[in-house]
Amino acid sequence: MSNTFPNNLFISFLREKEKEARQNNDRSHYEYKLALVSLLQCSETLPNGKACQQLDNIGPDIADMLDEALIQHNRQLKCNNSF
Repeated sequence: MSNTFPNNLFISFLREKEKEARQNNDRSHYEYKLALVSLLQCSETLPNGKACQQLDNIGPDIADMLDEALIQHNRQLKCNNSF
């Protein structure tokens, strides 16, 4: 799976958050799982976390986390491409 599209980045991010929450016995793993299912069912490419809020189970908190993951990803790409 390519990581060039935001949905794939968002899916990877939510998988990791769900895994971490489950390992820590944090009930938030259920929220991440629901958000993940919604993203997996979405056929359109979503440009940012705010756009993800149109999906079920993705509210402002998760949308903000997705936006931050996208920002971090873009910074990393910029750093890697500057060499």
